[in-house]
Formats: sequence, C-alpha cells, structure tokens
Amino acid sequence: AEELVFRYEDSFFEKGITQDIQEIRWKHYEKKRRDKLSLVREERLELVSMGWEPSVNAGNSTAASGNDTGNEVDAERRGTAALKEQRQMESIKAKRQQELEQMVAYELKLTQVAEEQQRQIEADRHKEAQRQKEAQARQKAWEEIQRQKEVDKVKEEARQERIRKKVAAEEYQKEQDRKLQEELEEKARLKAARQREVDARMLREEHKKQTEMIIEQQQKVVEKRRQEMQEKDERRKAEMEARQLESMVKAEEERQRAQQRIQSAMEQQREMLKVQRRLYHERQDRNAVKRAQYEAAQRAETERLRQGAEMKKDE
Repeated sequence: AEELVFRYEDSFFEKGITQDIQEIRWKHYEKKRRDKLSLVREERLELVSMGWEPSVNAGNSTAASGNDTGNEVDAERRGTAALKEQRQMESIKAKRQQELEQMVAYELKLTQVAEEQQRQIEADRHKEAQRQKEAQARQKAWEEIQRQKEVDKVKEEARQERIRKKVAAEEYQKEQDRKLQEELEEKARLKAARQREVDARMLREEHKKQTEMIIEQQQKVVEKRRQEMQEKDERRKAEMEARQLESMVKAEEERQRAQQRIQSAMEQQREMLKVQRRLYHERQDRNAVKRAQYEAAQRAETERLRQGAEMKKDE
C-alpha cells in the first residue's frame, strides 16, 4: 500500500545529491506507482465484473442423489468439499476485494489530498505569482520613482553645474576686469610716476642751474668785492707807505737842515721806525685776518645758499 502513496519531488531530497538526480528518482517512483495503481484498478474491475454466485452444480447433485443411494455419500462428500472450497474462494475474494477497495479508497483519498494539495499549491503559486507581480509592480514603481529621482537629481546637478559654471564664468570675468582695471591703473600710476620723475628731474636740473648761476654770481660778486677790498687795501697801504716815506723824507730833510736836532732825535726816530714797522706788520696781520674772515663768511654764505637750493630741489 505504501508503494501506491503519492509523494512530492521534495520528499526525495537527500544531502549530497543534485537536483537532477532527485528529479530522476521521483519520476521513477511515480511511474512505478502509476503502473501498480493501474493493475489494482484492473483487478478490482475484473472481480466486480465476475461477481460471486453459489455453484448450480452443487444443487443438482443433491437432487440426483435420491435416485442413486449408492453414490449419496460420495455426492455429499463432494458437495461439502466444493462448498468449503467455494466458501474459501469467496472469503479470499471478499478479503481481496475489501483490500482492493481499501487500497482504491486510500488511493482515491490520497489523490483527493494530492489534488487538494495541488490546488492549494496552485493557489499558493497564484498568490505567490500575484504577490510577485504586485511586488514587481511595486518594485517597478519604486524603480521608476528612483529613476525619476535620479533623473531629477541629474537634472538638478546639471542645473547646479550650469549655475556654478555661470557663476564661475562671471567671477572669472569680474576677476579679469578687475585685473585689467588694476593693470590700467598701474600703467597710469607708473606713467604718472614717470612723468612726476621727469618733472622732478627737470625741476632739479632747473634748480641746479639756477643754484649754480646764483652761486656763480655770488662768487663773482664775492671775488669782485675781494678784489676791490684788496685793491683798496693796497691803495691804502701804498698811501700809508707813501705818507710814511714822505714823513721820513721830511724828517731826513729836517735832519739835514738841523743836523744837531736830527742827531739828538736819531734814537727817537729809530724807535719810531720800529714802532711804525711793528704797527705796520700788526696792521698787515689784522688785514690778513679780516680778509680770511671775510672770505670764510663768503664761503659760508655760498654754502648756505647752495644747501637752500638743494632743499628746494628735493621738495
């Protein structure tokens, strides 16, 4: 009876075998089960079609025994043996039929269970397919949403990139304009600085020329004054010397006229001459000092004027 029980393919699973071997074993078992089930059905149909009825020959033999008293005992014995055999056959057939009916009923029940399980499996498969379909639909919708989000993200990133590039371009242009403006301002500043330097150099040269002219004029004036003072001093000295000589001549003439008076005054005259010589030398020294002081003052004044001109030139 166990060989007629339906088994699923999963029941043939064993650790270490492949899916192909498992499927081959299940198919082999299922083929043998179906073959045996067909044989059981055929035998049942055969028993049902044959039926079981009491033997007619047994009744006829009992009626004939009245006529033949000699064979009565044998006939009865044969009838009893036939009845016993018939009852045994009937019992065997009934038992076999009962077993077959039980097997068929069990097979039908298994078939119903298998069909119910198959329907449940189909329903589960349908539900699973529907669930997978819905899940796929949800997944597809979610993927579509994600794709749209990604598209929107890419678009937003592209927009942000365009904005960034635009801002960068504007900043770059501003920076270029600023650099250009700075270059123009720097060129203008350098040009103005060069012009100021040229003007300052020209002004310094002009101041230098004017200072040199002023110094030259002052030097000429100083030299002229020095020469005039020197000439005046020389004239004064010459006149003094002339007066001294004249006095000496007059004194000599007076001495000659008054020899005695001269002789007496010779010593005084010598002393006077010494004094005059000393005074003359002292006067010469004072005049030299005055000339040196005057020349130093003139040089100091010239230097002061030159420094003043240099200061104006630096300004």
